[in-house]
Amino acid sequence: MNLSWIGRGGKHRADSAAHLRDENARLVRQLVGAAQTVKGLESQLNTCRGARAEAEELVVALAADLDERTAQLTAATDEANSLRAKLAAIRSSDDTQPITVTTLRQRFGPAAA
Repeated sequence: MNLSWIGRGGKHRADSAAHLRDENARLVRQLVGAAQTVKGLESQLNTCRGARAEAEELVVALAADLDERTAQLTAATDEANSLRAKLAAIRSSDDTQPITVTTLRQRFGPAAA
């Protein structure tokens, strides 16, 4: 184990003490910087959590809207199918009756001169 910083000379101890003070000051600055970084990251995390909560609310609202519109589409499709069936019935009954085509002259006679 090398304990060269522990010496018996006064200058060597003073150098060691100065080195330790410098190292301590550097570590304190690093700690303060780390604390500021953590504080900034916590703020960003809170912002992200708020945005996530808003996004989740939006997803829930959009899902409800989608469900409502899907129900409306189903109802409209059912109604369209019903109307198609009615129209098909009307067309089939029209096809069974003969259509008489006459000209205006045949219908109302010759024009009075």
